[in-house]
Amino acid sequence: MADNDFDNLFDDNDAGSQKNNDDLFAFDDNENLFKKEELSNSKVIEEEIVELESNVIEKEPEIAETIKPQKKRSSQDFICDMDALLLTAQSPMIIEGMKYLTMKKFSADKKSTFAEAVKGIELFITILKRNPNNYYKLSELISEDIDCREVERSAMSLYFSKFSTSPETDIQKLNAFELFRDRLRNGYYKCLINDSRKRIKIYFLYSGGLNKEKIIALINENNSQFHNEIGHLVTIADIAFKLTKTGNSELTQGMKGRDMNSYIVRSCELLSFYHFQTGHKKNENYYKRLHENYSRYFVIRE
Repeated sequence: MADNDFDNLFDDNDAGSQKNNDDLFAFDDNENLFKKEELSNSKVIEEEIVELESNVIEKEPEIAETIKPQKKRSSQDFICDMDALLLTAQSPMIIEGMKYLTMKKFSADKKSTFAEAVKGIELFITILKRNPNNYYKLSELISEDIDCREVERSAMSLYFSKFSTSPETDIQKLNAFELFRDRLRNGYYKCLINDSRKRIKIYFLYSGGLNKEKIIALINENNSQFHNEIGHLVTIADIAFKLTKTGNSELTQGMKGRDMNSYIVRSCELLSFYHFQTGHKKNENYYKRLHENYSRYFVIRE
C-alpha cells in the first residue's frame, strides 16, 4: 500500500500534474540560465578589475616620480628680502630707544619703546649668527637706509670705545651688536624699575612709612593681585641689585643712582615685612639685611 501511495505522487497519466511538473522544471531551467549569466557577468567584471589594477600598477611609478617629499623649512630657507623687510621695520625703534638712552629718559611709559629696540638688535644678531653671508648681502640696503646705517654705526662705535679697535671679523661684529643690545636692555630694566617705583607707592603711607595694616589685610584675605605684585617685585628688585654693581644705575638724569638706592630700600622693606607675615624666615632675614645696608650706606658703584 505504501508503495502504491508513493507511485500516485508521480503518476504520469495525470495531465495536470504533468503540466505543473513541466512548468516547475522550466523555472529551474530559467534559474540555471540566470546563474550562467551571473557567472558570465561576474567573470567579465573580474577581468575588467584585473585590467584596471594592472593599469594602476603600471602608472604608479609615474605618479611617484612627480610627487616629491616635502622638506621642513629651516632657518636657511629665509631669503634676504624678508630679512631686509624686518631690519628696515625695526631699525626706527632701535633709533628711538637709542635716543631715550642718550637723554637718560627711563620713565615707565618708555618701557615698550625699549622692549622693541631690544628685539630689533636681537634681529641683527640673529641674522649675523645664522648666516653671515646673508648679512653681508644686505650691506647695500644697510648703507642706503638711514636708520639701518645709524644702528650699525652705533654698534661699531660702542665696540671701538671698549676695545680701542674697529670690529673686523664676524665674531667681533657680533660682539658689537651684543654690546648695543646690553645697553638698550639696561634702559628697559630701568623703565621696569621706575614702573615698579610707582606701583609700590600704594603700600606706603604719605609720611613715608610702610602701611602695615593694609599689607596684613591683603595677606589675610589672600589677595591674588597682591601676591602677584610681590612676585613681580622680587624680580625687579633683583635687577636693581645687579644694576648697582655695574656703575650704570642712574634712573633719572642728574640723580647718579640716588633714586635706585631709594627704590632698593623701599622694596626690601616691603619684601621683608611680607615674608615676616607669611612665615618665611630665611627670606625675611635676607631682605631685612639688604634694607639695613642700603639704608645706612649709599651703596652705588659710580
